[in-house]
Amino acid sequence: SPPVVNWGIELAILLWISGNGTLTMSVKGWFDGDAPRELPRIGYDLPMISEVDTVTWYGRGPQESYPDSKASAFIGKYRASLADWRFPYIIKQESGNRTDLRWAQVKMNGGGKLTFKSTKLFNFNMVPIAETTARTDFKSVQDQTTVLRMDHLVRGLGSNSCGPEPLERYKVFSDPFEFVFQIVVE
Repeated sequence: SPPVVNWGIELAILLWISGNGTLTMSVKGWFDGDAPRELPRIGYDLPMISEVDTVTWYGRGPQESYPDSKASAFIGKYRASLADWRFPYIIKQESGNRTDLRWAQVKMNGGGKLTFKSTKLFNFNMVPIAETTARTDFKSVQDQTTVLRMDHLVRGLGSNSCGPEPLERYKVFSDPFEFVFQIVVE
């Protein structure tokens, strides 16, 4: 982060790339300096150059779910197109997260698949690049339309737009973290 912020995240990342097209990322992280107490999420953004067609996943669904709003989203195998992934709220806001995933498989329009797995349950989302900070982080942004989010932790929604914040157990704090993701390219 810039010096004026006076905090940062240190990461120890081990990458393994196997001959069959599997990338395994083992991540340990900790916060330095005057880090904020709470964060919106901890995970990865993966800007996509190929257009996403559909996602199949095993976890909570079929609708969006968050750590504090998942009781009506049942564990199962689901499938959704990119067009049906997010909820069309009148005022643009966070939407589309799926929680408690075991795996997710993304099929591209031109063929090809990416399968995401983790050693622990994880969150998964697809976000239009126009709604992310990734649009300023990558040079070929004109070729990208969607960002895939693989998150170790996601903050609960609460009802903070017209009520209380999420309960403490649904917040993401700046504590040390550790997770492992796998991406299988097919």
